[in-house]
Amino acid sequence: MEKKLHILQIGRERWESRNEDGLIWYYIDACDDVDAQQEKLYAVLNANEDNEEEDHQEKLASFDTVIISELSTNFDFSYLQQYIEPYTILVNQELSDTFIDHFPIFKYLFVHYIDMQDITSVIATVKKDFFIGQNGTKLHVKNTVVNHVDNFNIYYNGNNYVEISEINQSDYVQLLYWNYNIGLGSDATTDLWLEYDADNQIDLRLVLHFIDSAGEVTRRTFTQIEMEHYINVNVEKFTYLAVSIEVKGQGIVKVGPLHYRKSREQYGEMLLGGQVGRDSQRKEFFYYFNPGDLQPPLNVYFSGYRTAEGFEGYWMMKNLGKPFLLISDPRLEGGRFYIGSVEYEQKIENVIQTYLDLLSFSTKQLVVSGLSMGTYGAIYYGARLEARAIVVGKPLINLGDIARNVPLHRPEAFETSLDLVNEFIDQGEDRYEKLNNKIVPYLEKAKFPEDSTIAIAYMMQDDYDSQAYFDLLNYLSEKDINIISKGLVGRHNDNSPGINQWFFAQLKRLNTSIG
Repeated sequence: MEKKLHILQIGRERWESRNEDGLIWYYIDACDDVDAQQEKLYAVLNANEDNEEEDHQEKLASFDTVIISELSTNFDFSYLQQYIEPYTILVNQELSDTFIDHFPIFKYLFVHYIDMQDITSVIATVKKDFFIGQNGTKLHVKNTVVNHVDNFNIYYNGNNYVEISEINQSDYVQLLYWNYNIGLGSDATTDLWLEYDADNQIDLRLVLHFIDSAGEVTRRTFTQIEMEHYINVNVEKFTYLAVSIEVKGQGIVKVGPLHYRKSREQYGEMLLGGQVGRDSQRKEFFYYFNPGDLQPPLNVYFSGYRTAEGFEGYWMMKNLGKPFLLISDPRLEGGRFYIGSVEYEQKIENVIQTYLDLLSFSTKQLVVSGLSMGTYGAIYYGARLEARAIVVGKPLINLGDIARNVPLHRPEAFETSLDLVNEFIDQGEDRYEKLNNKIVPYLEKAKFPEDSTIAIAYMMQDDYDSQAYFDLLNYLSEKDINIISKGLVGRHNDNSPGINQWFFAQLKRLNTSIG
């Protein structure tokens, strides 16, 4: 059963008199005095806790959306603050000129000002864009079927891309299609993003066929210019979407995954407030900032391998109470270790620096962390930025060795590592060492702040990267930093709970000492 949204409205007139259509509505009168407001909030929270319906069994930690339709300047938000999350607040645009001046606690809660003259439209926006959770996945390269036209040369590079060369077409022809359809619901917008690269003399377009329950088919096409932004898809009833690509011209085309995501429109990527970064090669990463208590340190967490696109670690980071930044990599099957073009890597570094600047923090107040695949991002960007602390569990730094270990140590497991080395296939055996050594210069030249800490939890029989811990000691042991470590018996995935427990304990300790 889909969870219902808990909506708090603050105003002079209640919009809804009953809970329906996936919403649980709470109301506080903006004209009440503080005691009455607190009494109503207490009643709201107790009603939620005591309600026997399945939707109400868990104590309400925060409201999913807060709607401020009208307000008096003496309204007291202090007792409500712990139940309000950043990016979830809709404020009547008529209040926009003075709202932050009167209520400065909202400066870093990133409110949205919207027109509230049409109440039905506001509620529809909440139901459509402020849904619980995150929803994103992809159609993989392996699911493509290439149309054998003339003398096309076809080369599949794992999950990276399929390359079609020797194209020479004066009119549009179908290049390929995906052999799985996408199911579209009427309750949401779907965002489409295609990874591709085409020669300048190639004209490529994305073709969408909408197939309804009666079998009626509607065709729409999108040009390369239109694909510079998301392709937004809406339907009025459940519909299947079949996707193909057509080309004309001369040259080579590389087609990667087709990402499709439940859209929050202008309100965020994956999570409310989430954002996407892209390089000129159409490669993406996601990031989400939470201001916490606005006090040091800034915690940056790199998500591990995840086939479902989106963020991980939200509640773990939130429980620290400090500002945090989540970063996620949606490429390949479940991530690409946060490395890519010079532009891509610089954009990730710039995002971290942007939020340090926003908080007026220095890198002496920066803690970067990650688990498994996320450890590479934490160590790589932690060294580049010379962070005060790096906390990792199950470190992976020798990306070439991880690929080498597939045949003997973990057959058919974590083949993403093979996709990574395949991008450098023209370099032969050298590509393994090139990937192993990518991180080394940054570790060697990093000048970490005084009293810096590197905390490492590792598996003693790690079957992904058995040398990661020892190599880190070698690169870091001569630096004036604190190295704390704990080894657990087992292979890479044999004791994740033990790793996670130690990992979070170190984060809590460092947040206390640095703060």
